Parts: sequence; structure tokens; C-alpha cells
Amino acid sequence: MEGLTNDNGNSMLKIALDGDDPTYAPTLDVNFSMDLMPFRSTRSKRGPRTRRSAPNLVVRIAGLIGDGASHSGTPPHFKSTIIFLTRMTFKLAFLPTRSMDLAGVELTVAAYIFSKDLPNSEILAYVEHCIADRTALLTLAPNERVMDDVITVVATMLSKTSNSYQWFMPTMIMQDALQGTHLTHANLDAVICNHMRCKVNKVTEIFQPMWTDGYWYLMVVDVRRKKLIYYDSLKCTRETEHRKFAMTQVALHLESLTVGTNWLSSCTAERPRFSSYEYEEPVAVNDQIRIQIAIDLVLRSHNPSAIDILEKAMRY
Repeated sequence: MEGLTNDNGNSMLKIALDGDDPTYAPTLDVNFSMDLMPFRSTRSKRGPRTRRSAPNLVVRIAGLIGDGASHSGTPPHFKSTIIFLTRMTFKLAFLPTRSMDLAGVELTVAAYIFSKDLPNSEILAYVEHCIADRTALLTLAPNERVMDDVITVVATMLSKTSNSYQWFMPTMIMQDALQGTHLTHANLDAVICNHMRCKVNKVTEIFQPMWTDGYWYLMVVDVRRKKLIYYDSLKCTRETEHRKFAMTQVALHLESLTVGTNWLSSCTAERPRFSSYEYEEPVAVNDQIRIQIAIDLVLRSHNPSAIDILEKAMRY
């Protein structure tokens, strides 16, 4: 269809600025992210909210905002038409493509999230004390450097919706290991309660965001396969070994935090040695996953404002 952006089109996308910025971090390359960045935004985190009911809308979108929404019900030609109309009608920071295979309601919400004409301060997702406004979600556009708020909300969402054998760690653990920030007892207790929710010999995966030399990447500790997985969409050969060394330091710190019989399910249980695991480098994540992160943050059941935002998106 003429005028439809292709999968590599980025003519309307804002390119990330060179150099370090204390509020932003480089492109995040995976569909997991965490909270408490080394540098925090100075924006006000929480503003007044109003909760509105939309009973008719709830009936119409039943099944679409749940965690298992299906994309197969939308005809391909209808999706293409929506994408084309979205492309021609709205000024967006992130243009969806056919290959992203988004459902109609997802395209609508994506246009609302990435609109350049709506207030950047509008809160689009919040989980417990963590919030993400449009300014934060706009950093999920290609070539943008992801803001701390996005990582905060995703980490909290995943901790609430995943099983207890997966640990989605806050960045304060990484800071403690690499920067010597020294966690207070209160902070450590909060991390253990909210993120380390099983005995160490029962954990299967640990997701830890890493910040090295002004750059974000992700370490995944795959306990079953005994691998330290290095996710990085903007790999630099010169920095790879340095980043892997930092991963080992954090893995060793995780070991030190879980020393003691209280962390084992039995006296005969084997304690995992994360720092001894081999490295693995998988394929980087594409733009489709970036846009899906934004949509999921808004539409999934963890977000109390999902119905309200969807109603606004439909009107928009």
C-alpha cells in the first residue's frame, strides 16, 4: 500500500543524542527491564488521577486487554488499512509496520502512546508505586535511549505477574556490586521481599539490568543451563570483555547476598555458583518487541488505568 512505512523506515523517528544524558540510557535491547537507575529523572512521579468507569467499553474489549490476548482475529487487510490510516493521520514517534502483526486495538493504543501531539506528562501505566508517562514510553522508539521509568514499571510488572522462581532484580543490586553504594537494611529487605521470592537453590532465572560506562545492557542468569546471558543490541567489540567482567562481579555479589542456610530449602540443597557460569550472547531484540513492550505496559491487567487509557485512545 502506497505511503505505508516499511520495516526499516525511520524518517519520522527522533535519533538519540550523542554523549551521556543523566536522565536517559542507551537503547535497551531486550523485553525485560528493571528499576532504580543510577540516574533518576527529576520529574514529579505522581500527579492527581481520576478513575472513570466505562461499562460499555469493558464489554466491547473483553479478552483484548488480558494477558493472553490473541492477534489472530483481525483480518490482515483490516490491519493494513489501520496502519495506513494511522500513518497518514497522526504524527507519531514510532511507526508500526505490517510485520509487527498488531491487533486493531493494539494499533490504536500504539498510536495514542507514541503521539507527538498529546501531553508528554500524561500517565499511561502504573504498577504500585511505579509510574510511566508518555515521555518515558516515547523512549521505547527505535534508536532512543530508554528512560529509567520504563525499566521501573516493567520490573515491577514482571515481578507481580511471573512465578516466584524468576527474579527480576532492581538496578540497586548492580550499583551495590559495581559502584559500592552499600544498600541499607531496609532497601535490602525490600529487594528480597519483592524480587527474590524463593530459596536460592530453587531460582531458575535472574534478570539483572547492567549499567557500565553510561550504557545499558542486560544480564540473564540461566541457572538451569548454567549460563550468564549477555543481551546487548548495540554491541561494541572493544567493550564486550569489560561488560562481561562486570556481569561476573554482579553474579558474585548475588552469591554473597544469598549466603547462609536460610537461603537453602534443605541442608542438602546445592547452592548455585552464578559467577562460574559460561557466557552466552543471543540475537538482539527488534523493533517489534520494543513497541510490544509499550503496548503491554498499558493494556495488561497489572495496569489499573488500562480501561481509561484505551477509552481515550479510541476517542483519539
